[in-house]
This record gives sequence, C-alpha cells and structure tokens, in this order.
Amino acid sequence: MLEIVEQVEQYQQLQVAMENTRAEVLPCDDCRRDAPYLAMRTGSGYAVVPLNARRPPADSGKAPSQPVAGNVIFSENFDNLPDWQPSGRCLYPGYAKGCDKLPGQFDTLYTDDANPTHAPCYIEAAAARGGSGKGYHHWDESRGDNRRWKAECQLGARLPGDYQSLWFSLWIRINPDAEWEGGSESTKLLRGGVFNSKVMDGTARTTVFRLNNSSSGNRGLGRTTGGIFFVNFVRHSDGPTRLRLSTRCNPVYKCGGKNSWDFLISPENTGRGSDWKDNLGDGQWHHIEVHMAMNSSPGARDGILAVYYDGREIGRLAKVPWRMQGAEAWIKGINGFFIAGNSENVWRGNIDSRESPEQSFYFLDDIQVCKTRCSQAGKK
Repeated sequence: MLEIVEQVEQYQQLQVAMENTRAEVLPCDDCRRDAPYLAMRTGSGYAVVPLNARRPPADSGKAPSQPVAGNVIFSENFDNLPDWQPSGRCLYPGYAKGCDKLPGQFDTLYTDDANPTHAPCYIEAAAARGGSGKGYHHWDESRGDNRRWKAECQLGARLPGDYQSLWFSLWIRINPDAEWEGGSESTKLLRGGVFNSKVMDGTARTTVFRLNNSSSGNRGLGRTTGGIFFVNFVRHSDGPTRLRLSTRCNPVYKCGGKNSWDFLISPENTGRGSDWKDNLGDGQWHHIEVHMAMNSSPGARDGILAVYYDGREIGRLAKVPWRMQGAEAWIKGINGFFIAGNSENVWRGNIDSRESPEQSFYFLDDIQVCKTRCSQAGKK
C-alpha cells in the first residue's frame, strides 16, 4: 500500500524501521522531475517519500564532515585536513612508504605522474567549494595520445561493510580556462563497487588496479573486482556534453556485451543548454550522484546503475548482471570507491616526456557515500 509521508519526523521513523528490516530503496520512475520522490519498500509494503523532506535548505552551507546518523557511511569535505600532495604510490597497505600519510579516510593512492613541475593532485584551499575550507585539485598532463590514458591520480577508500545498494555523491568544478584537444575527450571522475577484500586489505599483496587479474598477480585469490562502475565526463568540441557510465562484471570483466553508455547533459534533463560552456564548462560547481544496486543473484539481470546531474537523473541502466553465472564466492556487496582518475585529453600533441605541458584541470569537494540518497546542501 502506498502512503505519502509528508513530515520529516515520519520519514526518520520510517528510515529507522527500514534499516532494522534491511529494506531496499528504489527510485520512483513515475514521479515528477520537479518534485523527486523515492519509493521505499518495507516489510509491510511501500511508502513514497519526497526527497525534499530530508534535505536541508539550499543555503545551509557545506555538507558535514562527520557521518550523519545511520545513512552516511563515508563523508569527506577536506576542510580539516592538512595540505597534501602525493609521494609515491599506496596500492594496498604496506605497498609503499607513506601509506599512513594519505589524507583523511582515504587508504589507497594510485598515480603515474611523470612531470616534476606539479604533483598530479593536491588537497588545498584553492580547491574549496563554498569559498572556505579545502578541496581536491586535479592536474592534467598533455602526453601520450588520445588512445592512451594518462595524468593519473586516484584516491580510494574501503567502506565499512558490504552493501547491496549505495549512493555516491560529489561536487565538481572544471577549470573554465583548461585547454582541450579537438574532437572527443573523456576523463574518469568516479569508480566504485565490489573489490576483492583480500586485495584491499593487503593480504594478496597486489592491487585493485589489475582489474581482471585472476591468477599469478594476486596469488590465485580470485579476480580483483566483483562488479564495478566507472563515471566519465566527456567533452565534445562539436557536440553535446555527456556523462559516460561503464560497467565491469564478474567473472566476465566487460559483462559479455556492451559495457559503456553515454548520456547527454541536455536541455531536456537539465533545463540548460547542451554545449560545454552551458553546463560542466561554465566554471561553476556541479553535483554528480551515482546509485549502484547489486543484482539479486548470480546471473540475474536486475542490477542498477544510475547517474544524476545537479539533482536530475540523466541516465539509468536497469539490467546490469554485476554477478554473472559463475561469479566468485567472495563477492558479498559494494565495499569501495575511488575519486578522480586519468584522462585522454592531449591538448598540445603527442608529447611523451617528463617535460610535457601541465594544466590545472578540475576540483572536487564534499564526497559522500550513503545507504540512501545523500543530502548535500550548500550554494554551488
């Protein structure tokens, strides 16, 4: 039975009951875009809850740095962290010196920086959203060609459990003065999902970035991933801006078929223009959200991956077989994620050296991972 829950107090009571009964949170496909809802399944039926019933006012400031009771399982706004830049790699605990010096709650670092002028990423005040505090600052290098991913820097974290459904939330501002290669350029922004816990905690003494390695590289402990997603932003010099969703499954890494989809950031789903300068290229902060839900059993085509831009859903995959037939037994649920990543933007030509040009590229702030849709307040 459907019931409209109109008060915040009622919603909070329902949320507690749902957590106690391991209820699922599902998107409401039939609700209006200007009044988003969630359909929540409980032990006694369904309830439809308006999202704005649990969102703080839009001008209430930055997202909190501490987890909010029961829902937020990871939260980092960087404000209370010291200035930081990477030194070496930390692909798993004990891999390299400095693993204990990673910022905040992050416990994994991957970088292939080749230029000594700038580090590939920083935590600093210049990257803060909201005019104060700190944020994550990503630099880009013009080396290689547009078939080679480079300018790598990723910060990752293990989550405190294994989850069947999670929401990922972050804010991004792209440098409006960044230079771009002609044609189509893609940049990784976020990845998350199921990672082999024996790889994440260092037992296997290998790295989650050997994504489909199943034998010698990790001592025969199984593949490094059990179903993960990637989110890229894609700039077209002669077409609309897109967000790209990619899926990777277990045991077939590329899911046995098409595994990458582009979704337009268009007037129909954002109310703004589709050109780069009208959305991600406007120099303002934008909100990216991703919802991942595991499939119900190995081989079931009911996994979910959806992406949201500034509060509106712009793309959804509803039949993802994260765990395919023959999936490895260690797969329990979503347990990790990584922000940022590499790029194929080579704006100064094929310069593959330590002297390749560099540029300030984009900024990230207010990272959250939640059991239900995260509440992210504050001016953009």
